[in-house]
Amino acid sequence: MNRRTAGVIIGMLTVVCLGLVFSIVYPPSTTELDYRDPFTSPETSEYELSGEIVVDGELLVELEATVTANGSRYRSIGSDEDLTESYQESPGEDKYIRMKVRDGSVDQRIEQIENDDDRKLIREDRADEEVILVILENTTEDQADNIITNIELFTNVLQSTKYRQVDETAENRVYEPQDGWFGGHRFRPYRITDSAGQVIVDKDSYEVKSANVSWDRTSDTETYAQYLINRVIADETETIDLRFESDTDVAETEVPQWVENAQEEAK
Repeated sequence: MNRRTAGVIIGMLTVVCLGLVFSIVYPPSTTELDYRDPFTSPETSEYELSGEIVVDGELLVELEATVTANGSRYRSIGSDEDLTESYQESPGEDKYIRMKVRDGSVDQRIEQIENDDDRKLIREDRADEEVILVILENTTEDQADNIITNIELFTNVLQSTKYRQVDETAENRVYEPQDGWFGGHRFRPYRITDSAGQVIVDKDSYEVKSANVSWDRTSDTETYAQYLINRVIADETETIDLRFESDTDVAETEVPQWVENAQEEAK
């Protein structure tokens, strides 16, 4: 082998080795997500919805809500251990609240209620480690505003990754989540892998109609080396599953029985 040939081979090996080093040190690209992009909350005067976010197999939050054109608002939000239901006949009217809490935190909850001039404890039921508190709250607010805030939790999680449009109809757009590296001044760098599922949004408003997606998120990850360490050794990877359904065809809701009972007891 002459010197020229040996030099060419050595040069090629050097380039390959450097490429391998940089592939470990740096990701192919990092995306800074644009939160002005799709996925918005309902813009109609009536809707009903349900959703849940599960992290590593454990329920983080579950939401059910109904807003009707005649004014009634119902919301249920919480997890397996803590659940809060609330009902308002129309915007600005008194709100009835039913809280399921763990026995260990109930005394603190009751103290907070008693120190709030706008709230009145109507009933307290204790059974094993579960306690049910029924509360009357004087308010001038519209509970629909609180529901929109809860929905934004779901849309914010959806916007943790980028999407590719895969279909379009006269009314809807269909998106699929994509893997990638994400970073920027708004948040610490992370990597999304094993993304799956679909999001269906209104074609014009980008209001989320349906979502059933999942992915793995590895935090504090700027390079392949960090990704391997955080995923395999430090166990910094979370598996996130999100489900969401929204419908604008809403039938008139009935007053929950626990609300009727509370109305009688509050007289």
